[in-house]
Amino acid sequence: MKRFASILRPLFLSVLFVGAAAAAPEPGITLYHVGYDNSPLINFGAYTGLENPNYQRLTFLLSHTFPENATSNHFHRIGAYSYTGSPSDPQPGFSANNRVPEPYQMDDGLSLLPGSGVFAGKLISGLGPAAYPGDEIEQEYGDTTIAPIDNLFQYDNAADPDGDFDFHPGHYLLNASGGAYKQSIANATVGLKLVGLTPGLTIHDGSGSVVMDAVNDSVVLGPGADWAFEPVFAVGAATPAGATYEATFVLQDLSPTPAFGDSAEFTFAFVAVPEPSSAAAVLAALAAGLARRRR
Repeated sequence: MKRFASILRPLFLSVLFVGAAAAAPEPGITLYHVGYDNSPLINFGAYTGLENPNYQRLTFLLSHTFPENATSNHFHRIGAYSYTGSPSDPQPGFSANNRVPEPYQMDDGLSLLPGSGVFAGKLISGLGPAAYPGDEIEQEYGDTTIAPIDNLFQYDNAADPDGDFDFHPGHYLLNASGGAYKQSIANATVGLKLVGLTPGLTIHDGSGSVVMDAVNDSVVLGPGADWAFEPVFAVGAATPAGATYEATFVLQDLSPTPAFGDSAEFTFAFVAVPEPSSAAAVLAALAAGLARRRR
């Protein structure tokens, strides 16, 4: 459980070693987008050529960007319908890549850290990238702002401001996957519906108001294509160090006549990281070998 090490990081920096540079997203590009899949057939992997079960469904997308080579920029779908079994006998199923941080990272969750102001007395999300600049998981996944895919249209065919590539890094991201997600969702009213929640975890807007705290709660992210939503995930400040939480969602088109199907489920995972004084209580556990590095 890597976060035992993270809990003690402020007290014991000298014993922690970060071996890789942070994988922060491209500056100016929102990390998470809502789009829809416009590929009628699967165009990659073992099931290439089969009917795409995500066709015309809203899709939750992670921006995977490469500052050193923007031409490699692409999306990761977080939560999607898929197939299982042999390509000769495919069975409907779900993608295993249904969680943030992504399952292959083998990480127990994004940090919930002591808040202030309207979030005083709580441990909240969104602080990890600043608190742990050397933690690649926090840098790669920790900004929970969600925007429509239309937010990237400004970069299509735009020049790279740094002059390193033919086009702006956002251009390559938008046009990845054969342009499967390069369609406006301006005519949709996008809703975010909560379908699973660990008790004790609440979801707030930036003003501190609770917007979700029970299964089947829903937030309207927007009609149109000019919106952004930064959910703040929170637990009580007295939450034990290392306690883990999850919130699972689906995206829905809430328009009177929906144009798009629901997304598959996707999950945000978190771990409580209290004040350093609280973290000292787990030092014995660390010394006993209950903590291990992420990689």
